[in-house]
Amino acid sequence: MNKVLCIIPARKGSQGLKNKNVKLLENIPLVMYPYNIAKKVKYINDIVVSSDTNKYLNLFKDKKIIKILRPKRLATSSSKIIDVVIHALKNINTNYEYLVLLEPTSPLTSYKELNAALKILINNKKNIDFLISVVSIPKYHSSYTIKLSNSNRVKVKKFPKNPNRQKLKKEYFISGNFYMGKTKKYLKNRSWISNKTYGYKIKKSVHTDIDDLQDFVFTQAALKNGLFKKIK
Repeated sequence: MNKVLCIIPARKGSQGLKNKNVKLLENIPLVMYPYNIAKKVKYINDIVVSSDTNKYLNLFKDKKIIKILRPKRLATSSSKIIDVVIHALKNINTNYEYLVLLEPTSPLTSYKELNAALKILINNKKNIDFLISVVSIPKYHSSYTIKLSNSNRVKVKKFPKNPNRQKLKKEYFISGNFYMGKTKKYLKNRSWISNKTYGYKIKKSVHTDIDDLQDFVFTQAALKNGLFKKIK
């Protein structure tokens, strides 16, 4: 059996939206969303929550979940996720072949897509080291980017005349819904991106990256209007 560990990072501090990881989204703390997703994925063996405060860790009543209190130096706005992962692995002291990272800021993630993505990763050991969720957002296509001078004058560049988004070649962005990969490769590469990274195009999941109140309100509206079914 392939041992898969899911890591959920949830620090206390947040600059854009105060205490966002415990802010109630449809009566559920944001940090509980990745947990509710992960526990429905058959390939995930263990779930760990890493936080700098026991207040967040105590929200989880499941005795099977691994709770790790990390030092404040690993819970700042400049802390790197690789260091959080290394700290978690050292505390668990168990070898896992694969890692999955789920962040509370992307709560509208389909467990079915996560499960399908893990299956692809596990069944393609030779060709894939990492797999990340990606999304195409036509209205943010690079063809529409412009440059401004110091006085805000638009700098002339090649810009499509009468642009038609449907005819533009698709571009993809990291959606943030999930990251996964081989543990040893990740620790060596210190990134999910390599020449053996596979992009999983999300369809059921909704791209969100809750950074401020506007992002939170959008996510809340998506749930209320049925764009995504809440996972309990």
